[in-house]
Amino acid sequence: MEDVKKSALNLAKIATAAGMPLVLTSSQEDRRQGPLVPELEEIAPKAFADLFKRTGIVNAVHDENVNKAVEYTGRRKLVVAGITTEVCVVFPVLQMLDEGYEVGL
Repeated sequence: MEDVKKSALNLAKIATAAGMPLVLTSSQEDRRQGPLVPELEEIAPKAFADLFKRTGIVNAVHDENVNKAVEYTGRRKLVVAGITTEVCVVFPVLQMLDEGYEVGL
């Protein structure tokens, strides 16, 4: 798990340094998933302040606010990361591909 966290933080650092927009989201912070890693606040304070807290919606893009935030970036090429590929990443990526986005993992 420590490797996943380190990778996520590095990805956020690269995106921030490159001027890429970040859309951060979490799900059920009061449950097993827990809150988003607090180190992201230092790396990307604006994105962290704008964090979208979902209430159990597995596919983050099904959350209207997250979907609008992704659209608002104006980007058609996206990088998607999550704690678990089979849950956090696969469902949003499949939907994004259906909507015509180019997605990297």
